[in-house]
Amino acid sequence: MSSYGYRLDRTLTSVEPLVDGKSALRVLSAGSVLLVASGDAPDGMTRVLCNDCEYLVFTEDLEDRSTHVAIDLRKPAGLYSVSATAFRWAC
Repeated sequence: MSSYGYRLDRTLTSVEPLVDGKSALRVLSAGSVLLVASGDAPDGMTRVLCNDCEYLVFTEDLEDRSTHVAIDLRKPAGLYSVSATAFRWAC
């Protein structure tokens, strides 16, 4: 099963909704993969998931700073990078 998302070409500033009703600004780094999430978002913004966290980003910035990608939802995104890192250090 796959879905479409975005891979960031450049950094992107996002809003992370916190549990206590407050929000925090977070910078998502280039190369991060974002999956569009369902749910309400303010006008002009998109709700996304990245590394098991939910963020709000400006839709215009997202489309300007990223590339559309297909994401295999059966495989955790971080699995390959962790395995590759472990293999590199084990050699």
